[in-house]
Amino acid sequence: MVDAAELQCAHRARRQRPVAPGLASIAPASWPRTGARLPGTAAGGRNPGPLPGMARVSRKSLLHGLSGKLGGLVLRQVGGRTVASAAEGPGPRAPRSPRQQAHLDRMYRAQLYAKAQLLDPAAKARYATGIDARRTSAYTVAIADYMHGPRITALDVAAYQGRAGDPLLIGATDDFAVAAVRVRCCAASGAVLAAGPAGQQPNGQWLFRAPHAHPLAPGTVLTVEAEDYPGNVATHTHTF
Repeated sequence: MVDAAELQCAHRARRQRPVAPGLASIAPASWPRTGARLPGTAAGGRNPGPLPGMARVSRKSLLHGLSGKLGGLVLRQVGGRTVASAAEGPGPRAPRSPRQQAHLDRMYRAQLYAKAQLLDPAAKARYATGIDARRTSAYTVAIADYMHGPRITALDVAAYQGRAGDPLLIGATDDFAVAAVRVRCCAASGAVLAAGPAGQQPNGQWLFRAPHAHPLAPGTVLTVEAEDYPGNVATHTHTF
C-alpha cells in the first residue's frame, strides 16, 4: 500500500512532469495497476485522477470522447472523462505442437529442395512444365512436389502366376509426376523370388513382367513402391 505522504509526493511529481499535448500527467509506473480507486480514497469518494497506469485526456484534445484502441493507446470513458492507457502487448506465443513443428520442418526442407532444383537446368525445365494458375513458377511446383508424395491407386495381379513374362499392372499417381515404380516378390520366409523396375505405358499405367519363373505359394508377398522426384515413396503390398 501507498501511504498518504507518498500519495502527496506522487501528486506533486505529476504536476511538475511535462506532458504531451492533449494528455494530462501519467500515473507513476510503480503504482498498482489494479483496484477501483486510488490509495487513500474513501469508498464512494471521488478519485483525484485517472486510475493507475492511465492518463487523463484534455477536453480540448481530438481524442476526447473517444473509446477503443488507437495505435499504442487504449481510450476509455471513466466518470465522464476520457482516459488513455498503453495497449497491452501480445502475450507469449503458445508452444507449437509436434505436428505443427514437423510441418514447418518439412516445409523448410521443401524450400531447400526447390532451390537446389533451380540450379539444375534440366530439373528446372522439368518443373516448369507444371506451372499453372495456382503454381506460378518452377520453384512453387517443386515445393508442392516435395510436400505431396505419390499414391498407388491400382494393382492388377490377375495374370501374374509366377511364370516368366507374367504381367503385373500398377496404377500410380503424383501431384507432379511419378519418377519410378519398383516391384519385389518375396516368399513367406523373406527370400526374394523376383524383383525389378516397372515401365510406364502410353496409357499412364506401369507394367512389370516376371523376369523368370518362380514359385507363387500361399503366403508369397508382392511389394510395390512408387517414388516421385523428391524421393517420397508410397508402398503397397499384396499377399497371395
